[in-house]
Amino acid sequence: MKRCSALALALALCLALVSGCASEPAGTAAPTPSADPAPAQTPPAPASGAPEGLDLGGYTPENPLVLKAAIFGYDAGDPMGNLIRAFEANVVEATGGAVQFDVYTRGTMGYDKDVFEGVIMGTLDCGVNTTAIMSAYVDDLHVLDLNYLFDDYEMGCRFLKSEVYGDIKNTVSQTSGGAMLLGLSYQGLRSVLSNTKRVASPADMAGLKLRVIESTPYVEAFKAYGANPQAMSAGEAVVGLQQGTIDGQEAAPQIAYFDGCTEYTKYACLTEHVLQFVGITFSEKTFQAMTPDLQAIILEAADDACYSLAEHFEADVEDMARTEMEKLGTEFVDVDKAAFQALAEPVNQAWLSSHELGASWYEAIRALA
Repeated sequence: MKRCSALALALALCLALVSGCASEPAGTAAPTPSADPAPAQTPPAPASGAPEGLDLGGYTPENPLVLKAAIFGYDAGDPMGNLIRAFEANVVEATGGAVQFDVYTRGTMGYDKDVFEGVIMGTLDCGVNTTAIMSAYVDDLHVLDLNYLFDDYEMGCRFLKSEVYGDIKNTVSQTSGGAMLLGLSYQGLRSVLSNTKRVASPADMAGLKLRVIESTPYVEAFKAYGANPQAMSAGEAVVGLQQGTIDGQEAAPQIAYFDGCTEYTKYACLTEHVLQFVGITFSEKTFQAMTPDLQAIILEAADDACYSLAEHFEADVEDMARTEMEKLGTEFVDVDKAAFQALAEPVNQAWLSSHELGASWYEAIRALA
């Protein structure tokens, strides 16, 4: 199966044209889809024919199975778009075009929670979701929100080949209520993106009003750092940045770039406190209706897409976005990570003390350092 990182890189620069800091429409309510919204792009052209010897359930390039997929982010170029398009390309290639995708982007089917619930209910066949939203359904998955769990991208790649990774995928698939987690890849290392002042140490965080992910470990960590964390959705953060009601956000710098928020990101302060993952989610109803051969193709295609994009993420996505952001005036600031780590440790231990399964995952992940 072909690797798709080259495709992701070729499309990555298209998001530089986005402006207005509007990855989601203004306001906090999820968008209302039209009765029959159109997919974001025309699916790839079918291959010459279905591979011989495979039972694809009678589907052919002329009469394909069309999977309805959705992400709340942009199309290919940002990490979510890259992931769904790499997965799509792998499946189309492996089935000779007997399986196609209709991919809905930019919140057409709702935001992160809406997409995940659609996959659970089977109104969507697949999606790409953050682990933060999955954690609302699988509490122990909040372990991935603990600050300084991962040291770097290389450690993340070791995790994606580990036994604990397989255990986490299986647990989410078995307990989410209908959404299978096929694999994880990167959204990036989250840092402090400030529009008002440089942050080089916790002392610089005093009173800083920052949007954080709606997750207890995020909120408590930023309280410990001395900030004034504001738990809110990405859509609310866009409005807050535009209106100046928040001083910035904690997010991966490249996400601010893809969202068109660079004008509200004067300083990218590299705390790199969380390695944020996004994952391919798949409807259990859809999966169980497939032949064993199709199921095997879906699993392999997801695994290949996730690891390939993670393996090349730093060069293909992060470094590219940093170069463009610096051209637009963002200053990248090195910080005293040890000071932040020391403040995060008691927060982590408090969470771990009440989550037995999450604590076992934490120990297994840290053993990969």
